[in-house]
Amino acid sequence: VTYPSSEKTASYEDVLIDEKNSRVGFKRSGIRLGVSGIAKGYILDQMTEHLKKAGIKNALINGSGDLRAIGQDEKRPWEITLHNGPKNKTCSFFITDGAVASSGMAERGPHLIDPRLKRPVETMYSATVFAPTSSLAGPLAVGAYVLGPVNGFNFLKQAKNVKGMIIDLKGNKVWSKGLSPRCR
Repeated sequence: VTYPSSEKTASYEDVLIDEKNSRVGFKRSGIRLGVSGIAKGYILDQMTEHLKKAGIKNALINGSGDLRAIGQDEKRPWEITLHNGPKNKTCSFFITDGAVASSGMAERGPHLIDPRLKRPVETMYSATVFAPTSSLAGPLAVGAYVLGPVNGFNFLKQAKNVKGMIIDLKGNKVWSKGLSPRCR
């Protein structure tokens, strides 16, 4: 549940569900409900499986910024480049056979709601997750972002087969062991 302005709050309590008529509404105007993150991950994973069944051994699929990799780019891993904090710098990573998802304010500003505070998250710049599937990477990136820099990174360290990078509002970065970003 999002609200287009950080001046106002929105939460799950603003959603009205009419099960009898199969409808969803809101208590106030201007509130939006998005399920694209969950759907996007599932769709990317399904696309990956269809490509593999068709014999495709190397592909990089971009689903509105979330990435799903099969194999590699010719003879080396796929190189991906992400925004590196508020100063418009970049970090590059290499990936084979996996997924990458980021959550943060780089493109849309503060738009994710912290359910504990019922306000948009404004405590960090972004959380990026590298995982075996997009269905896993996307939700973990959102969860880490909502939890904030320290708790978000600790949350990612507990997940199996997952690596992550957190960027705070000042552009400071922390990343998982095994990640070796080239940041500029």
